[in-house]
Amino acid sequence: MAGFMLRIASAVDQTPPHNLTDIAKQSTIQPMVSWRPMSRIRSRGAIRDLSQIYHLRVFDLKAGIRQVIKAVGGVEILPRHKASCHCGAVELVLDLPDGIVNPRRCDCSICRRKGAIVASVRLAGIRVVKGADALRIYQFNTNTAKHYFCSICGIYTHHQRRSNPEEYGFNVGCLEGVNPFDIPDVPTNDGINHPADRRKI
Repeated sequence: MAGFMLRIASAVDQTPPHNLTDIAKQSTIQPMVSWRPMSRIRSRGAIRDLSQIYHLRVFDLKAGIRQVIKAVGGVEILPRHKASCHCGAVELVLDLPDGIVNPRRCDCSICRRKGAIVASVRLAGIRVVKGADALRIYQFNTNTAKHYFCSICGIYTHHQRRSNPEEYGFNVGCLEGVNPFDIPDVPTNDGINHPADRRKI
């Protein structure tokens, strides 16, 4: 497995658990490990001291970076996390057993106008539990991607991806309790030179 996310119990001493490097060596490509302590996580309104949980990133030198985020700004990402548009007409439930995986921005023509931070789930990982009739679809160019937005407040909630139609990208800012500006170091994908366009060359 090229990259992974682990929850490690450790003393509250601001030093990484001693076995992180050993765990990383299980990868056949010898990734490098960095870590980030999270002092407190809020779950369903209750504050718990969980400074023994570490936010890890495993860097695979060949396959790139898999970033998994279990909490944002003290808000725990639940295995089944609610999301909504701004006006509340549309509500979703997302399956996020690993947390938010690989959050990113994109500089394609539509994403740079939306400005959203997105992450991905499988198609079965999003369920519209309210307001399906309020959702509208916008498509352009190849009409492969399907961009869903609320017809009342206009907020983009999710889209079926062009580069991987078996996945939805979702608006991280629509997750209940999550402020996407609390996510540091969000990379930007090269959407101008889209991989689907490069394959045509």
